[in-house]
Amino acid sequence: MAGLSVIIITKNEALNIRECLESVKWADEIIVVDSGSTDETNAICREFTPHVYSHDWPGFGVQKNRALGYASNDWVLSLDADERVTPGLSAEIELTMREGNAQGYEIPRLSSFCGRFMRHSGWYPDYVTRLFLRNKASFTNDLVHERVVVEGAVGRLTHNLLHESFRDLEQLLAKMNHYSSAGAEMLSQKGRDATLSKAIFHGLWAFIRTYFIRAGFLDGAEGFMLAVSTAEGTYYRYAKRLLMQTRKNSEMLNIVEPTLASDAGHCGSFINALVNASTGEVPFRLWVNHRAKVTFNSTHVEIRRHFYRRLRRLQSYFLYRKLLTTASKMFISTAGRTDLLMLACAARGIVTPGKVYLYFHWFNPNERKLRSLRKIAARQPNLVILGPTPTVVNIFKDAGFVNARVVPYPITPRKLGDLSSQHTFKYLLYAGAARQDKGFKQIVDFVEYLYLQKSQIPVTIQTSAEHFDKCDSETMADIERLKSIPYPFLALKTEMLSPGEYEKLFSGAIAIQLYSKTDFTDRVSGITLDALSGGCPVISTSGTWIARIVERFDAGLVTDNMSPEAVLKCVSAIIFDYSRYNTNAIQAGQTLQQENSADALYKVLI
Repeated sequence: MAGLSVIIITKNEALNIRECLESVKWADEIIVVDSGSTDETNAICREFTPHVYSHDWPGFGVQKNRALGYASNDWVLSLDADERVTPGLSAEIELTMREGNAQGYEIPRLSSFCGRFMRHSGWYPDYVTRLFLRNKASFTNDLVHERVVVEGAVGRLTHNLLHESFRDLEQLLAKMNHYSSAGAEMLSQKGRDATLSKAIFHGLWAFIRTYFIRAGFLDGAEGFMLAVSTAEGTYYRYAKRLLMQTRKNSEMLNIVEPTLASDAGHCGSFINALVNASTGEVPFRLWVNHRAKVTFNSTHVEIRRHFYRRLRRLQSYFLYRKLLTTASKMFISTAGRTDLLMLACAARGIVTPGKVYLYFHWFNPNERKLRSLRKIAARQPNLVILGPTPTVVNIFKDAGFVNARVVPYPITPRKLGDLSSQHTFKYLLYAGAARQDKGFKQIVDFVEYLYLQKSQIPVTIQTSAEHFDKCDSETMADIERLKSIPYPFLALKTEMLSPGEYEKLFSGAIAIQLYSKTDFTDRVSGITLDALSGGCPVISTSGTWIARIVERFDAGLVTDNMSPEAVLKCVSAIIFDYSRYNTNAIQAGQTLQQENSADALYKVLI
């Protein structure tokens, strides 16, 4: 006959463990895993078995799997220290091991409560899977209320396993406190929130179910006490979860980014930079597109896939209204005037200082917008306005926002270029969205010119589906015109690029940014920062923020003339001296990585 290993986990069970071990001393092997007992538990256990091991406490499921790992026999009987195997049950176990066909067996458990065996209240028959083949079962890793998962058939035994559940009310209160804390933690791990009404309802329902539906009234006075304690334990489980939420929410930073749908693009780059700058002391809750495919290598980031594209304005209003009533902070990472209007309407009174932060990447003012800003500033003077340049921030300061300040546009940390290994020129690059204000028409004209000149300069243009869907009719016509040009050295990037693939675009490239002087006079370009961080020289329109960066580091050329002939002249000059421009771009990237670190933004928010 195959042997039997009994496994037991303990901590300070001196009052119970001797009777438990006496009831199974006939077994072939007894395994005890203790988690730091300070009473006589370990000494008592060693009277019955040499297999006594000490481990930290990770939760019931993990601890029982540890004990299972020490077992050496084919069959395993798992017991708690307050359980007893009767002679009838031991005989049935031995018979089952010889003749049984199942891989695991449930045993009816008869539990006592303050000296009375409870045959109602939902306590009997309390079938628990305790006997199983070692290589066919394991425990779930739950903190509490773990269970055995058996691979194969599960049968049932008929003799009772005795359970000395609670000897007195002092023991009951101690265990209730322990189990309710573990239960609250499990609710947290499952992402289940609690409210006071939930705590009250679940507690009340636990009493009704135990005392009335499960006939606890037939168990006498002890049945009533059990029903009350069950309700109380359930209530405390949800109440403790509620307090955990309250503490967490008071420290939480809610980041609202409705358009974030993937890791790609500068929206994803902005958030990634902030997450990477975080020390983990403050948890982030990120509110994004409902289909967002985003991941962060951080345990303190919670993702809420919330926004639908066509409903995001309405959803934003109700979300702002909800978050304004909590103790947590709110950060709108790509803010616009509409967000200010919705916040002003959603707020019930004046927003407290340091509660709401808005980052304006750019703002195009006119008299109507400025009047609106002045009204909002008068109603909500404590809103914190952040922007990448003085030009943006001063618009809000002049409108009356006293908490407006410049915070550098954050760059996602990346490996900086290596000055010792210069890149050679590979191709011209248009990166990012196909837009008229970013000179896409001029890019198409330039490619057409290269074709007519029978040039052999490779060109790579990014026109991913994400941007194509948002194109206006003029840009869509330009995209179609570009596709019709039979230039053999043209490569179109029509699919969404991963962050890694996007970074590789800049290696050995020359970025062409013929951006509108009107729209980009003092507007930060994330593509410029990405290009220089990748050692990629830039050709830019004069009079823009991009041009000032290029001229500061001599990391490319600036032109007033966006004609194909003028652009080709710039391209030829950089190709001729690519090593120098590449070196300057790398040096620019190193400096800009420091100047545009997300640490500054993180410190302001936290």
